[in-house]
Amino acid sequence: MRVLAVASAAVFAGVLLAGTAIVQVNAGPDLVKFPADYEKGVKYGVVSNPNNKLYREFYTTKDAVDVAKAGKPIPSGTWIVMKSFKSKADPTGAHLKGPDGHFVKDELAAYAVMEKRAGWGKEYPDNLRNGEWEYQAYTTARAVNDKANLKACFECHKPKDGDDYLFTLGMMKSHK
Repeated sequence: MRVLAVASAAVFAGVLLAGTAIVQVNAGPDLVKFPADYEKGVKYGVVSNPNNKLYREFYTTKDAVDVAKAGKPIPSGTWIVMKSFKSKADPTGAHLKGPDGHFVKDELAAYAVMEKRAGWGKEYPDNLRNGEWEYQAYTTARAVNDKANLKACFECHKPKDGDDYLFTLGMMKSHK
């Protein structure tokens, strides 16, 4: 009888484990993969961030730019790469600006990627969920930056819900 009870417990545990293996997870930064060929996409914008003195370039797919220009929702499968550079400073520490008004870029500092997929993010509470977008931070070597505070990405983008959680939607729409 004891052998039967142990065998039943083992079968039950196996069923529980097997059941958890088929649960689909639709949230988490591990879903976002670095788009290795992002530079073949469209560089649609540049931003100089006065708060952290970074020069940032934004890349996405041609399809995302085309649908933004047409006033349609950004499609599932879209990724956006933010490539951040330190800005050059003069000997007094003042950050230099070029003729375009942007900081003069210096060495590469980091990458951040946001990606949108149908069904992603359902597990997030409403106060954090950014539609179907996920975020991931990467080092200059394109390795996951496990020290990054990704919750800050959700919190910062949350107020942009009317623009599909994008600060750069206007840049996409006006890209030539």
